[in-house]
Amino acid sequence: MEPTEFDFGNIPSSTVSERYRRKRGTSIWIWLVACGLLGGAGWYGYIHFTPPPTITLVIPPDQEVSELDDFRFKVGIKLSKVSSAGLTYSLVDPPAGAKIDPKTGKFSWTPSEEQGPAAYTLTIRAAVSGNDKLYNEKSLQVKVLEVNHPPLLSAIDDRTVSDGSPVTFVVNAVDDDLPPQELEYRLEPGAPAGAKIDAELGRFEWPVADAEPGTYEFTVVVTEKQSQGQSDRKRFSITIPAPTGLVKLIADLREEGLDVKELSRDDYPPFSVSRQVLEVGSHQLSVFEYDTPEAASADALQIAEDASTLFGKPRDWPTPPRFYRDDRLVVLYEGDDQELIASLSRRVGIPFAVGTTPEPMPTAPVELATPADVVQLTELYQQKKLFKLREYPTLRKIFAARFEEKFADEIRQGFGADYETMTSWLNEHSDIKEEFYTALDPQFDDIPAALELFAQIYKSFPKQIEPYANLAIAVAVTWDGSRSSVYDYTHHQRRTHSVMPPDAAGALENFKYFVDAENFMQGRAQFVPWEFLVHVVNHKTPIPERLWSLDAYLPSRVMFGECYSDVPYDDEMLRTSSRICKLDGRPYTLPNIRTLGGVCAMQADFAARVGKSLGVPAEYVAGESASGDRHAWVMWVELKQVTQTSIGFTLESHGRYFGDKYYVGTLTDPHTGEGITDRQLELRLQTVGLNAPAKRHADRIMSAYEQIRDEAKLDLTGQLMFLSAVIELSPGNEAAWVMLSKLSRENPSMDKKNKKLMQTALVMLFETFANAPDFTWVVFDDMITFLDKGKERPQLLLQLVNMYEGAGRPDLACEARLKLTDYLVAEKRIGEAIEGLAFTIKKFPDEGRYVPRMLDRLEEVCEGIEGADGELLVFYQQFLPTVPKTRGDDPSKYCMEMYERGIARFQKAGQIQLAQSYANLLGQMRAGK
Repeated sequence: MEPTEFDFGNIPSSTVSERYRRKRGTSIWIWLVACGLLGGAGWYGYIHFTPPPTITLVIPPDQEVSELDDFRFKVGIKLSKVSSAGLTYSLVDPPAGAKIDPKTGKFSWTPSEEQGPAAYTLTIRAAVSGNDKLYNEKSLQVKVLEVNHPPLLSAIDDRTVSDGSPVTFVVNAVDDDLPPQELEYRLEPGAPAGAKIDAELGRFEWPVADAEPGTYEFTVVVTEKQSQGQSDRKRFSITIPAPTGLVKLIADLREEGLDVKELSRDDYPPFSVSRQVLEVGSHQLSVFEYDTPEAASADALQIAEDASTLFGKPRDWPTPPRFYRDDRLVVLYEGDDQELIASLSRRVGIPFAVGTTPEPMPTAPVELATPADVVQLTELYQQKKLFKLREYPTLRKIFAARFEEKFADEIRQGFGADYETMTSWLNEHSDIKEEFYTALDPQFDDIPAALELFAQIYKSFPKQIEPYANLAIAVAVTWDGSRSSVYDYTHHQRRTHSVMPPDAAGALENFKYFVDAENFMQGRAQFVPWEFLVHVVNHKTPIPERLWSLDAYLPSRVMFGECYSDVPYDDEMLRTSSRICKLDGRPYTLPNIRTLGGVCAMQADFAARVGKSLGVPAEYVAGESASGDRHAWVMWVELKQVTQTSIGFTLESHGRYFGDKYYVGTLTDPHTGEGITDRQLELRLQTVGLNAPAKRHADRIMSAYEQIRDEAKLDLTGQLMFLSAVIELSPGNEAAWVMLSKLSRENPSMDKKNKKLMQTALVMLFETFANAPDFTWVVFDDMITFLDKGKERPQLLLQLVNMYEGAGRPDLACEARLKLTDYLVAEKRIGEAIEGLAFTIKKFPDEGRYVPRMLDRLEEVCEGIEGADGELLVFYQQFLPTVPKTRGDDPSKYCMEMYERGIARFQKAGQIQLAQSYANLLGQMRAGK
């Protein structure tokens, strides 16, 4: 408050009266006689009091509000001698969820289901900043009314059933009321015969077997059992398609009156084909069913030329085999039964015999390299220039020219009406053109769609596309629509029964966002390689949520992933298996996730998308724990420095909970759309980050390796030296290592010179992948094929085991130890095998996924070995006390299984007292003591 005014003076009363009239406020006049103190003189004075400043709050009267309804108002204010500039609003002991804007006084509260019915006192305070004595408070009573909400059925996906198998699934429904109502499920009339749903459990079943092809509609209704009987309903359909391919062929032949029996069946996943042998009467047919008509056409031509059985060797046929092709089927018939041939002709297609040429279907693309390209690359190799990094522009130009020649039609299709403009601009900016064309991968990218998207970026942002070329490439190869490469978080929204916001960002919005936000991005979208940027642009998070992320987390972008923990954990969601979620019915937005919470999947999703919004390459990763539980965490690239040739960074993660042994997780590669492990991501980003041009240079070389090898007529030594040069150029090049392992496998008897080259490569393998050991296990077994089984292989395997154990990776150490055990047992080195298994088990006693397998092998090796039983007893006495007895607050199921195993071993050896001792400990664990 302002101090009260005082004004004293020896002035006459008339003057004081005049002053009183001039003063604002209330004056209290005091006649003071100060005898003795002032020499008996009369002394006039006055004390003038100014009214204190006041804050008056105007709020609504007492209210009644239904739970889950929004209650909002703005506090009115009347001020006297107080400026509104420094005024702040707050709540005193508010109920959960209630909040007020400290600057505007806007109050909002949505009472939760748990908060009704009940009465609450809302006390609002308005105060002057910096003056804790100048404030005012006012309260109102709010009565939260209980509301019975109808149950909510989760969406039921439409299904297609082509194999005749029964359809069974559980319908999920929740009731938000507390306590929740009992629910009852039923199918509305009109469902096909045999369809039913369990009234209590919601389990839907339909046998399907006798149903005709067509689409069948179903409506599931869930109703509260109580008197109000509120309900919800969801419709879905099940489609039974008409038979195609092999199924249709069999049905058609049977309709012809032929006796058809299905004999052997083989699947060949790498070739996307299966082979079914049919017995038709006294004849056999081999039916090859392909994933695509193009693949069927290509193999049909091959069969016609060499009369092979696709996967066998050419043979002499008693009679010319006949071939039939219909879309994805190739039918091979050896015989001359005219009736069968006629049936096949009617039901399958036009027959043709060996040596004839069928009407070709669209074929697979031609070979990547033209002879001229191969010659040019081979000359670079022979001139010792191929592996020089300074030749990267030359190499890139060769492969970009290949792309232009091979995909000329697709380029014209993709650029469409902008073809002339785009080709002219790209020719003027050859570096960008070559980088873009060599980034496109025909195996994974929809070439016309990616080119069209790049053209759209150019037209929409003609001034920005050159400085942001890496960003444009990343957007084009991620958003071309050929795969599920754009991170899809709708399953989190469905799981939480929330609502997906309508303003999802697309490809162009991703590009524009980073251009507009470049002041906050520190050059990330301009200078970071596109291989990193695909992990930034691969999401649909609406722009307002991204801007919110910038506002909330830009100051803490360093190690931002810790924001994972900002999302409150929804224990009720975990306990009810997602039937009850705090996000239920709310928009699935980043601010709401942080406010309302979720389980680990929402935490990881939140952190990953916040990171991408900050310009940080980040991904949602999921994995399995030691106990088999699923979990999710965030992984991101912590950028340190960026230069033209290299990136300084670390790959970080948060929420991984290493205590639960989440060693490896999985994610979706934004470029290929394939599932990869986070360890693969780590290796690939490290390879790019170490030297991006070198990584791309090595990739181009390996894509033409076989052509150069054949043209240069490289012998085994030449091939080993060629691949070693690729690895020296880019140590993390996976293709080169895989090819080296293949050469070792195919050449077990190498001469001394080649063996030395392979041994040098093995040393390089350990050095290169010391910090990313997962890849070593992919190639190691084949890499050591050339070594002596009895001496050299076990020695290197032991080195590998030590590397895995030192890295704290029992998953890899277990596999390597078991492989080493096989070698040692084969060489009768039983003692070493037992000692090694026991060492690894005792090093990782808490590993429930791997220890049981090693224990099985340990006991198997000990079987029949003199003195080994006694060693096993000693081992179990040392091992069992090291197994953690609890997981969290609960008894460890794995530990109890280990105790049961040890007790059985003690009892078998007659160690009854020892067995009883551990049985007592086991009993205490089961009792939770």
